[in-house]
Amino acid sequence: MKKLVLLFILVACVVAPSPEPVHAISDLETWCKTQGAGWLPPPTNTCIVLSAKDATVTGTLALLSGETLSNYGTIDNDGAIDNDGTIYNPGTIVNHGTIANTDYIGNDGAIHNYGTIDNDGTVASHGTVSNYGAIDNDGTIANYDAIHNYGAIDNYYGTIYNYGTIYNLCMGIVLGSPPDDRLDGVTYNLNNCSFLPMVARN
Repeated sequence: MKKLVLLFILVACVVAPSPEPVHAISDLETWCKTQGAGWLPPPTNTCIVLSAKDATVTGTLALLSGETLSNYGTIDNDGAIDNDGTIYNPGTIVNHGTIANTDYIGNDGAIHNYGTIDNDGTVASHGTVSNYGAIDNDGTIANYDAIHNYGAIDNYYGTIYNYGTIYNLCMGIVLGSPPDDRLDGVTYNLNNCSFLPMVARN
């Protein structure tokens, strides 16, 4: 009888379904769903803000390595975005807080900064970056379109590759190493706040 009970317990253990592995929910996934944006689960780990969508960051939004935030709409940041993953921005990011980047920001839209952007990784801009605050660049900024700088870009420890146009307007200044103008890249240091010279491209 004991052998029969033991056999029954052994069979039950083998046949019983194993529990599903627990999926840890990241800051990005939680924020994404709260904002009504689209979330693609692992292995993609991507949040997609659609073009007609407005999203806000009020606390701290942390992107982990391997996570992606694709913004086709508008993100208004009044808190902090800590990026250790990838931000792809064909839309608009309006920054009143802090964006701390240790990996990659690909910008084909617009980033308007009234706060602080701390960059230790790469910012590749094919759109417009308008800076009224501070950009602390310890990594790489690759500009293929336009940077309108009304504030300060601290470039003592970083590199700015400029294939487009950089306008330092009003009191706008680049501290440290000047932008490396490549190909048709042009940097204007202007003492006015609105006039933008025409740039002839080949």
